[in-house]
Amino acid sequence: VKQKANQAQEKLEIARAKQIPFVLIVNYEAFWRDAMLKFLRSIEWDNLILDESHKIKDHSGTASKSADKVAQKSKYRTGLTGTPMPHNAFDIFAQYKALDSGVYGRNYHRFKTRYGILDPYIPGRIIDLQNQEEFKEKYHQISFRVTSDILDLPEAIHTYRTCVLNSKTAKIYKDLDK
Repeated sequence: VKQKANQAQEKLEIARAKQIPFVLIVNYEAFWRDAMLKFLRSIEWDNLILDESHKIKDHSGTASKSADKVAQKSKYRTGLTGTPMPHNAFDIFAQYKALDSGVYGRNYHRFKTRYGILDPYIPGRIIDLQNQEEFKEKYHQISFRVTSDILDLPEAIHTYRTCVLNSKTAKIYKDLDK
């Protein structure tokens, strides 16, 4: 990753010298590594685009914390995902913290106690939801939903393949199927 960060720095310097825009695409597995994160945080970015932003849903995760640090150095931020809350409503906090911390704030505990009812016997466990109208209203402050009629996606193509399995492989398959 250090080599990739050095390459990115070189490409940025070339773009600046030529006075041309610089676009950098970094996957989630690389951008939180020390060398890359140090490079990313050294720049004032025009725009940060978090594709598949649900990958930073864990507010305590390294990717989430790193995305927030880079976002703070970005003039504009955009999150793209088809599943913003894959497990529950609390998945949105870290994404919104990076995109616009003015919506839900920067304190996860405050967010959790505002929108969740906590179990009095098990610390941190949420047993129910509360203030959901407020949650939805805030959620829609910076979200935009694109429906399939706008996306104009092609029809799904299902391809089925058949093959003959040898007896050993067929046994494993049957065991897995059970």
